[in-house]
Amino acid sequence: MNKKSTSYIMPTYGERELVFSKGKGCYLYTPSGKKYLDFAGGIAVNSLGHCHPKLVNVLKKQSETLWHTSNLYKNNNQELFAEELCKKTFADKVFFTNSGAEAIECGIKVVKSYWNLKNKRKKNIITFNGAFHGRTFAALSAQKNKKYSEGFTPLLGGFKNIPFNDEAALIKNINKEIESLKDNKQFKYNIINEIRDKEKLYSAKAILLHKKRQTKSTELSKKIVMSMSNLNMDGARFDINIDQDEVDESFVKINGRSIAGYSKGIDKVEFYLSANPGEPSKPLSSVASGGEISRIMLAIKTVFQDIDPVQTLVFDEIDSGISGKAAEKVSMHLVQLAKKKQVICITHLSQIANQAQNHLHIKKYVNGKKTYVDFEYLDQSKSSEVIQELFIGNQTYNA
Repeated sequence: MNKKSTSYIMPTYGERELVFSKGKGCYLYTPSGKKYLDFAGGIAVNSLGHCHPKLVNVLKKQSETLWHTSNLYKNNNQELFAEELCKKTFADKVFFTNSGAEAIECGIKVVKSYWNLKNKRKKNIITFNGAFHGRTFAALSAQKNKKYSEGFTPLLGGFKNIPFNDEAALIKNINKEIESLKDNKQFKYNIINEIRDKEKLYSAKAILLHKKRQTKSTELSKKIVMSMSNLNMDGARFDINIDQDEVDESFVKINGRSIAGYSKGIDKVEFYLSANPGEPSKPLSSVASGGEISRIMLAIKTVFQDIDPVQTLVFDEIDSGISGKAAEKVSMHLVQLAKKKQVICITHLSQIANQAQNHLHIKKYVNGKKTYVDFEYLDQSKSSEVIQELFIGNQTYNA
């Protein structure tokens, strides 16, 4: 540097000249009031904006009650957050870390610990050239990147670094491990026993899941029928059919039958519908109209709104074949669902459009020999005008 730094902070990222004094939404402001659009948010983080009133209130409320306690003690909010993460991901346990580098360190330790407990001689972890895993010591050792590791050698061993997206190099490294085990009889014996143990475990869990599905399907059908009734589908019946594929040989047995196993258990689940009283129920896909399917999906999504991980729902012409009170019922269902989900609805009805918070006006027109589609985001006054025209019956738009 040409001049001595006046900062007492270690220059990890070099000298920092730009200063921000406040942020609001997606914008940052310098002390002089200059406005910047924040495309970064931070290094390898989600850009969620700044100072949202709801988040500010939550943080303020928490700061007035409790700041920090050791991990030696239970934290109810932490427990609730962990439960939510497990419900919406593949995980069944959560370990909270302070950074990505700490998560990488934890991952390395978990892998090492797992294979040591298994008494398996798996010492190496395959990593890729050019990857960035963090600036802690094991993370530096894993990435073998001179830009970050220079001055910190010798690095830790136990990592095989190969070119990214090089399948041949990956197979070569894996084959070395396989070759060392080919003539190991104890290894083969252990693998066979491990496979049998896994089959027993799968079979037990699959049968338990099958019984739970049978028990819950009746209860779920009743809830969906009730929700459908609120959508002007009185008298409709919704059945959940649970079946299995019988095969010649399988490690899953039910009442002496060999049952095929799949990634989500042994069951084939299909929805059946009887739209009108007295009609036999048939597969939903073959008997329901487009509008009925949309309303049935709305009924299902309403029942599952608290546990469904999908956050954005799109309903295409859910108003097909309905009007008046039926349309009002559908619109109120959508409003309730929109309190917990982002709902996008393509509609022709003013009753439904009137309940939306934001509107996109879709127009199709012909110019010369070509057809074009145009859209416009509507402000409040324009929304009222278009909804009124929808009521008259000459507009189509997205809400």
